[in-house]
Amino acid sequence: ADFDLGGVVGLRLLDAGPREIAAVTRQLGPIRTSLAREPDDAVCRFGHARVLLDRARALAAQGEDGAACLQGAEEELETALRLGHAGGRVHRARGWVHLEAATLEHRNGRTARTRFERAIAEFAAAAEANPDPGHDFLHRARAHAALAMEETLARQDSRGSYERALVDLDRAIGILPDDPEPLVERGTVHFSMALVALVQGRDPRSSLEKSLRDLESARGI
Repeated sequence: ADFDLGGVVGLRLLDAGPREIAAVTRQLGPIRTSLAREPDDAVCRFGHARVLLDRARALAAQGEDGAACLQGAEEELETALRLGHAGGRVHRARGWVHLEAATLEHRNGRTARTRFERAIAEFAAAAEANPDPGHDFLHRARAHAALAMEETLARQDSRGSYERALVDLDRAIGILPDDPEPLVERGTVHFSMALVALVQGRDPRSSLEKSLRDLESARGI
């Protein structure tokens, strides 16, 4: 049920039955029309989630536990999505929350694979909803690379995750040719792959050469 109060404030009721709608209608007036924009409460939920995420990051930088802030951000973003907030931005923010939660779980000695996988799924959804998804591919690549690092530390095969990171970085570079950030990230992934190859007794030179090329290209932008 949508309420448009003179074009100034837009509200959307979730899971409301006839009695709830009638009660709100008595207080605010009749439902004028379907909202042609995002409801204001959805925008507020999204903004509050971003504040909570920033607070969790600040706590993490101080070595403190921001789990409660991350949980609150997750809940606000879920509500914002249900209320109809722009899906791409919400999915991207949810990906950030999962990556931050993964860092917290690592600090507490727990595996973060599920968090990385959720972040990858959220950035994929963001890329699908975004007409200019270069940064979404960049974020997803970082999640793949972080998962690869966790797999490496667990003595699992990480090459698939690294390769998926490279695929996303190739896409990001194609969309953002004047942005050095995806090139730096791709160079970092190649360097990580070289280290893994060295530890496993394989020749790291190809990955090292690719890493140097990307980092040099990034400096030239």
